[in-house]
Amino acid sequence: MPAFRYFVLTADLNLTAQITASKAKSMKLRYTLIALLAAGSASVASAAVCNIEKATYIQPNAADFTLTFRPAKEPNSWSDLEATVKTPTREFKFSMTSSNGYSLNYLVPSWKDAPEDSDYKIYLYDKNLKTLELPGKGSVAPEAILMPEIGPMIYYSEPAKSQEYVPPEMWRLGKCN
Repeated sequence: MPAFRYFVLTADLNLTAQITASKAKSMKLRYTLIALLAAGSASVASAAVCNIEKATYIQPNAADFTLTFRPAKEPNSWSDLEATVKTPTREFKFSMTSSNGYSLNYLVPSWKDAPEDSDYKIYLYDKNLKTLELPGKGSVAPEAILMPEIGPMIYYSEPAKSQEYVPPEMWRLGKCN
């Protein structure tokens, strides 16, 4: 049992013994509400510090598509993570890099038979929609990710018969495992 619950229960038992029965019921209810609020705050705080390697991103209007990040087998100088977009029928892996100078962030295809000389922009945002740098192992998961060129790439990639539509929307942090 977490420490804050133990404290609330102990305080409730001590107060119950010291005050009248009618006040005890009121105090017990008050301490129960405090315990519930504390439990809710604890779960909100833990969600705010999700590690990117445990995060799964979803599209609000395309629930069958997910985005995850895992340690790269061959890390590069900009990020030691790889991004994976899963569709209902396929999986696409990307390394992440950044340009010199103005510094845009890119996904570079890294699956077998991936298109050569292609890259796709990626924008990462915190809860206030402030842009973030490319993440590395152990980074806090961004709240939202925009990859505007991924949808057309998936739609037109081979095999042509499995055209899958990914809406051009933000990927939102869905769950943290």
